[in-house]
Amino acid sequence: MAAVATGPVSAPADGPDRDPSATTVVDGSSTRTVLLAHRTVDGRLDLAAIFEVDNARGTGGVLLLPPPTMIEVPALQTQVLADLPAFVDDDVLAVSVMNATGVRIDDAIVADDLALARLLAPADPIAVEFSRGVRIDDDSGTLGYPGGARSLPADEAYRVLLGEEPDGTLAHLVTVQAVFAGWIERLADPSIAEATRVVDARADAIVALTAVEVDYVTLPVANVDAGDDERFRIRDEAAADLVVGRFAGAALGDRDGERPKAELRNGTGTVGLTQRVASFVVPIGVEVVLTDNINGFGQATTTVVYYRDENRADAERLVRALGVGNVAKAKREVDVVDLTVIVGADFETAHPDDPPEP
Repeated sequence: MAAVATGPVSAPADGPDRDPSATTVVDGSSTRTVLLAHRTVDGRLDLAAIFEVDNARGTGGVLLLPPPTMIEVPALQTQVLADLPAFVDDDVLAVSVMNATGVRIDDAIVADDLALARLLAPADPIAVEFSRGVRIDDDSGTLGYPGGARSLPADEAYRVLLGEEPDGTLAHLVTVQAVFAGWIERLADPSIAEATRVVDARADAIVALTAVEVDYVTLPVANVDAGDDERFRIRDEAAADLVVGRFAGAALGDRDGERPKAELRNGTGTVGLTQRVASFVVPIGVEVVLTDNINGFGQATTTVVYYRDENRADAERLVRALGVGNVAKAKREVDVVDLTVIVGADFETAHPDDPPEP
């Protein structure tokens, strides 16, 4: 899969209508990120994490994503992250994760069973430090480990990453962190690092974490009552603080983690159009919160509507990112979004293929 982010984006020049606190996109030239996820045979996501290395700061981070988390997906409204592989391709999955977390994603490895097993194999065995006793249940049976140091064969590490634990997803992510930490430590061996790159060159961003101090964190979420099923919602304020505090080099929002909120409206009727537009919009630091169609379609020219003067610069930046369209101010304000993108036929003409190359 091609990289999904558009690469470093410069903030628009200051001007009379520019709010100094408005969104600016951090120059990510010294920062690399990769989303690592696992897709099951029945089309579900049971593992997802963003790995980030910031060479300028000499730091790195691993953001663990609980699969039962509900996120906004362009054109599909709110969906559970775990369900996405059944509905969208890997590019839309990566853009949706980027939109939900506010962390830029340069590459995405969405691995099936074989691909993930091959990625871990060069590191066999993996030394893991469990902070507590661990019991993993999967189709192959049960694995049990006391707390403390263990040396896991790669095939067991694979099962531990993907298995379920009695205490639920958030407890299991503590176990996932332990396996990832042991894996990264093994990647410090040059021969293991090179063999892993041969399996998948996109894993180089993970290998690079061996040279920096790595911080492991879980996306802040809160439980949602869903009967017998686990469901989480993102704690937006805590997540924004986490991203700007620990993933600053890959943060899409401003210094406070804020991003202008946008509605995407399909003006042509082309299926999947708003998802294509999102691949241009999200990487420049705009959060997609709503998608819809316009009545009757037939929109020739893309228009980015802003509702308050402080968002005019953001609207202009969106037009530049899309490469087409114009800016217009709405006659009345709305509270739900800061911008509305009405996508016209000119966007399809300018971008006949899927998303922008970095």
